[in-house]
Amino acid sequence: MRNCVTFVGLVAWLALLTVLMSACVVYAGASAKQSYLKGVDYAVQGELDKADKEFKEALKQDKSSTQAETCLSVLKDAKEGKVKKDAVPYIIKGDDFFTDELPDKAIESYSEAIRLDPGYAPIYFKRGNAYSEQDRYELAIADYSKALELDPEHYCACGNRAGIYLYNKQYDKAIAGYTRAIEIMPEQSWGYARRGNAYYELKKYEQALSDYNKAIELDSTDADAYFERGRTYSRLGQLGDIDKAIIDYTQAIKIGEEFTYYMGRANAYLVRGQDTLAYADYTKSIELYPDRSLPYLARGYIYTLQRHYDLAIKDLDKAIKFANDDARGYKMRGYVYLQLSRHGLAVADLTRAIELDPDDATSYYNRSGALRALGQEERAAQDYKKTYELDPEYVEKSQPFASTVASRVIYFVVAVFLGTFILRFAMSRNFGRKPRFVPGTNVSPQPSYALASGVVVIAYLLTHGIIELLRYIVFPAMGFTFLNGGVGNFFSIVILGFIVNVIVYSRLLKYPENGPIGFKSACYVSLVVYMVWAAVFILAGVVLIFIGIFSRLGW
Repeated sequence: MRNCVTFVGLVAWLALLTVLMSACVVYAGASAKQSYLKGVDYAVQGELDKADKEFKEALKQDKSSTQAETCLSVLKDAKEGKVKKDAVPYIIKGDDFFTDELPDKAIESYSEAIRLDPGYAPIYFKRGNAYSEQDRYELAIADYSKALELDPEHYCACGNRAGIYLYNKQYDKAIAGYTRAIEIMPEQSWGYARRGNAYYELKKYEQALSDYNKAIELDSTDADAYFERGRTYSRLGQLGDIDKAIIDYTQAIKIGEEFTYYMGRANAYLVRGQDTLAYADYTKSIELYPDRSLPYLARGYIYTLQRHYDLAIKDLDKAIKFANDDARGYKMRGYVYLQLSRHGLAVADLTRAIELDPDDATSYYNRSGALRALGQEERAAQDYKKTYELDPEYVEKSQPFASTVASRVIYFVVAVFLGTFILRFAMSRNFGRKPRFVPGTNVSPQPSYALASGVVVIAYLLTHGIIELLRYIVFPAMGFTFLNGGVGNFFSIVILGFIVNVIVYSRLLKYPENGPIGFKSACYVSLVVYMVWAAVFILAGVVLIFIGIFSRLGW
């Protein structure tokens, strides 16, 4: 019992001590603020010595008082003759206005200070900050440039001007500015991190990574640098880079929980297929900023993948509420309505999505499905046509995996059977070679069905294997995109396919009495195969067109 009483007493004393310490901190902060305001008043009255004393007192009571520290720096320059004393009251008053978020009044004070002492670089820097606060970037750049003209080593003016260039997407100028800032103060991480941002926007990811690495080396507590490096790894796209991105996002979150850090990690988890972890981070982002559209949109996407359509609609409703000019919310909600067979609502949402983003093939494709379900065939056909105009490969990509595989299997089987008969026909005519039968024998130059089928299969697999390798691995890595769309299909089917067939035929096909058919004969045989193939596909296309016309006419 006695020990219990002692413990309770100890807890009470600790609580009282905590309250007293908090009160002291609050009092010190209030006292520091009072000293700072007194210093401002003295400075405005021209009593700079008294102002200096008050600012030092404010800094003594609150060592984190950047306001007092800035004012002391100006007073120090006045004592050293770097700035005229007549200008000091206006500079300090301008600083006070700027701190109180009154940029107009700050600009007035700084302008008067410049009139009194036009040769003091920090005044231009300060006024540039005030202009920047008002988004008057041209005036801000002019003031930062003047500050650098007077003081070429002014690190902050150099960095802030580069920041405006970065914001205005003048990335080359931003890189030059940050490079100069790094030359002035190479031990500061800030310049490297911001230059990395400019490289990132130019898609120069390796240079960006190099700068982020240096920034983190100089300051391992820079959460933004970890986030930006993670974002760059995400852009590189390889799974190993995604893992590195997740590590960097996690480190940024450990340093400081920010909305963008959670969103970045959630997106990386989503790429890795870790939907549960992505869902948790999107939810955390919503807790931090419940009035932002993007996390609701992303979480709604996860609900859609999981077919929790009612939950998806709730999140997408909020996404649209907070960003009603973003086509993505309408597009996704329209798709969900389509899955729920609520076709009227789907058409309404997808129409709005198209109004906001008229070049998105997905919205047209989904709306065509909703319109067809409503019996509006003509409008559906128009949307379907528009989908092809915007993205010729979209319809094929949007087909379910099972149906795509089934169609390819059917195509392969038909190709082998038809190719076998065409090949045997071409060989029976001895294209490219005069028939040379052994007298008195009845040997047919046609290959057997097994041999012909095997040759066709080998040619087919080789052709499509090479095409897949080139289209999706080799050429994308080299930055070529010409194999996409109609040009790619022509190249793959006609040119490369023909070459592969000639090689395969010349190596594998043989005349019974004369050996391999040779290169010339292989070319003729391949040409016949392609001509017959083309005739078959053209005929099939014409038949399908007439079937479509007759069905539309109700015949």
